[in-house]
Amino acid sequence: MARAAGNLEFLPVTDSKESIEAFRRMVLNYTRELSDPVPHPEEFARSMIELQGQADRWLLTLRIENEYGGFVHAKIDRDERQGWGYILEFYIVPHGRRCGFGRALYKYIASIFRRKGVERVWLVSNPPAEEFWQALGFRRTGEMEGGRKVMEAFI
Repeated sequence: MARAAGNLEFLPVTDSKESIEAFRRMVLNYTRELSDPVPHPEEFARSMIELQGQADRWLLTLRIENEYGGFVHAKIDRDERQGWGYILEFYIVPHGRRCGFGRALYKYIASIFRRKGVERVWLVSNPPAEEFWQALGFRRTGEMEGGRKVMEAFI
């Protein structure tokens, strides 16, 4: 994979059969990396796809020079932190990490949030990704959810 310069596309998962299948493959790998294993990754992927179409919710893939390199599932929170952006799931394929792709994907979803009037975003970090989120300006809140740290940032 090339470094994050040009040729990056951010596509809705439901855009094509190709993006749906790429997303499902990435979810299988993603769930293997989580600190809390997901018992049925296929159902997990299907549930995210089925939620699309709801207002202020996005499931996007990152495509780099015709290769799928990651995804983000995000929404505007209407429950715990009303009006905040909430990143539910975020994944970059292993060989695409430390190349700027994660930063580019985050900046893209943050720009969507900003256009919607969102000023703050939160997430629950998987331990190996905490350093990445801190580099993007996230800080620990001191809260825990499911044994993982809650982090937040201004966008």
